[in-house]
Amino acid sequence: MVCIDSIQATHPYPSETQHTVYRSGTACSIADPRENALCCLAAEHAQELDQESIPDLLRHRLERLGSHLTPGARVSVRRPGRIWRINDQGCTYSLRLLAARIAVYLDR
Repeated sequence: MVCIDSIQATHPYPSETQHTVYRSGTACSIADPRENALCCLAAEHAQELDQESIPDLLRHRLERLGSHLTPGARVSVRRPGRIWRINDQGCTYSLRLLAARIAVYLDR
């Protein structure tokens, strides 16, 4: 899982891979309800999702995990500011705001 928090973002790491290795006290942890999430985004991306736009950071993180979103991927807002769904060629992702992070799950 790729989860970068605000503390990690202040550290001078040149790549997301190096961020992933660094674990701060506020990063996602095993005891966290987001433990089954594919990745996490900062809550600030909720506005983009509410506008039915897929954040570039989410596309990048899913790509790093081997899940490429096509240009035809669409966001549907289930609950503004809290719950979204992305549909892309038969693949569905659920996104939920949990605390200060948006957790991304692959629906099976």
